Amino acid sequence: MFPSDALNAEQLLRNADSALFKAKSTGRNGYALYTEELTAHAQQRVETSFELRHALDQQQLRVYYQPVHDLQTSQLIGVEALVRWEHPQRGLVSPAEFIPVAERTGLIAEIDAWVMQQACQQMRQWQQAGVVLSFVAVNISSRLFARRELYQQVVQVLHETGLAPACLELEVTESAVMEDPEVALEQMHRLRELGVRLAIDDFGTGYHRCCGSSACQCRSSRLIRVSSPGCHGMRTTRPSCG
Repeated sequence: MFPSDALNAEQLLRNADSALFKAKSTGRNGYALYTEELTAHAQQRVETSFELRHALDQQQLRVYYQPVHDLQTSQLIGVEALVRWEHPQRGLVSPAEFIPVAERTGLIAEIDAWVMQQACQQMRQWQQAGVVLSFVAVNISSRLFARRELYQQVVQVLHETGLAPACLELEVTESAVMEDPEVALEQMHRLRELGVRLAIDDFGTGYHRCCGSSACQCRSSRLIRVSSPGCHGMRTTRPSCG
């Protein structure tokens, strides 16, 4: 509120933007009031954004793989690719710190595409080594999912790595689907025709409203994952995912 939280219009808008970011980070239907602490957080986000861009260019990001088990048989059936940031000074940076910044700046789409490339390449290497896995799952942000060129990106990655479409699973959240249902229907239909697995995370009534059409039936109904307690994933340098 002016003048207690700012001395001019520019500062007021900047502080309001910090409060907006805070409100969005806590989930839907929420609100946040500006505090001086938010200014410090905003500065930290700017610094993190700059370092994250540098990390992407300098190959500081790493992909870890979390095992996915069948609930009925407990058999290992696949892995989920998870991105981590190995900072040269700070060590592993928590995704809770850099993913929101990546989403806000738009870097998340570029990171998602990189993870998909790495995951497909690793999956192919495992297959060539005789490791039996049904799929590798890759999380797709709403930023990348909303882009019509996603389909071509998937086609290109599969072609470059030689991975069969059925071995790749793309996971999106319900919120990503519902942001633009028309684009989502088109994306899901084309990806399904390609043979790629689809999984909807955090889905509810909105997903059912959007995907009532038979054209959008997902190949994957696997919506709950079970992994070993305390598992932090497996590095790409390991020869197997067992």
